[in-house]
Amino acid sequence: MEPFFANAYYYRAVFDNTLRLTYFNPLLVEALRQHGNLDENKNIMDAIISSGSIQNIEGIPERIKRSFVTAMDITPNEHVLMQTACQAGICTSVSKTVNFPADATVVDISAAFCDAWRYKCKGITVYRDKCRELQVLNITTNDCPDCKTPLEKKEGCWSCSSCGFSMCSR
Repeated sequence: MEPFFANAYYYRAVFDNTLRLTYFNPLLVEALRQHGNLDENKNIMDAIISSGSIQNIEGIPERIKRSFVTAMDITPNEHVLMQTACQAGICTSVSKTVNFPADATVVDISAAFCDAWRYKCKGITVYRDKCRELQVLNITTNDCPDCKTPLEKKEGCWSCSSCGFSMCSR
């Protein structure tokens, strides 16, 4: 089974950079509500959306943390082992994405392919966060800090077409 990409993330339409929707895992929201975390701590949703994960947020019970592990919370090897376990009883192949953080190296990704080969997986798919200028699912918004307009990548630099903010000029 594929874990959730994140417990909270932004969906950004590739065809319209201004269309952005926020997603929260509804099962997590209900679990937190039943435990009382949402009523006690109004900032908890901000903490979840800023990282996509609940693993490092204080005050959330361990049983909830164990139940809501995301694709970015587990190691690439754990992704491969998950695929291996699912594929064991199937004569064809299983599709599974191995998620990598943006700072993953070629060596990290090569290790996942070697692990998959060693465990006799029939194939794997890898995705390295932020490897594309525009991606549909995002944990951070990439909004301009000055005017909140979505930043655009131009000539290798993130900049704002509305107010002129540029990450290269700071």
